[in-house]
Amino acid sequence: MKFFYALALFALLFPFNRLDAQTEIKEGTRPVFLLGNITQADLERPPYSAWFNHGQSNYQPQVVPLKSLKPSLRDLEFVLFFGTWCGDSKREVPRMLKLLEAAGVSEKKIRLIALDRRPGKYKTSPEGLEKKYRIKRVPTLIVLKNGREINCIVERPWSTLEEDLLRITRQESYLARYSR
Repeated sequence: MKFFYALALFALLFPFNRLDAQTEIKEGTRPVFLLGNITQADLERPPYSAWFNHGQSNYQPQVVPLKSLKPSLRDLEFVLFFGTWCGDSKREVPRMLKLLEAAGVSEKKIRLIALDRRPGKYKTSPEGLEKKYRIKRVPTLIVLKNGREINCIVERPWSTLEEDLLRITRQESYLARYSR
């Protein structure tokens, strides 16, 4: 009997494949959502995996712009603000992450920040970084060079993710779809 109590205590203290209670938010009967700094692995777990994996498998980065993009992304970092509850995020986040991975960007250079959807906390993060980056719409992919923002893609690209990122990395004239 002591063995079962010890096993139950161990399971409570060291849950396997479970998200932190402050990372996954459950409110009433509404579906759960992620909040704060997360990893791609969090998106690959149910219930998020349904839309995330589908989005990744249905997107193939364009080969020609990808080849041009790879060297220009080497010295960049990215901050991606999104909501696991948001339709635009469900469409674009899997694509954005697949493109960055295909371009050889290390996960260490990509920061994923899931935003709140609750009343009074809408589109906020636990650290308040949405204020620093003036986030109003999601998803927003911030492109950083030497820690400074050089540009961003807001909600969706004008053309394609590959072409928009090329314009940003070449520091060509690029205005995000929505102002911040």
